[in-house]
Amino acid sequence: MNNFRIISYQPTCRQYFIDLNVEWLTKYFVVEPHDQQTFDRIEKDIIGNNGEIFFCEYDGEIVGTVAMQKIA
Repeated sequence: MNNFRIISYQPTCRQYFIDLNVEWLTKYFVVEPHDQQTFDRIEKDIIGNNGEIFFCEYDGEIVGTVAMQKIA
């Protein structure tokens, strides 16, 4: 049985987006000032700019996230 669920951005999931991205950036790259600025303004920089954030929930726990933004 598949216990995965994809959910759209909700303000209550904001910190998951930040935590998962910081973990990934820290492991493979570095958290840069523009990353922190985006984390501080998620709703304005992503959601309010033709974007969307999705979360993957597994057995009631958020285990993944992705942000998508229309460029052209």
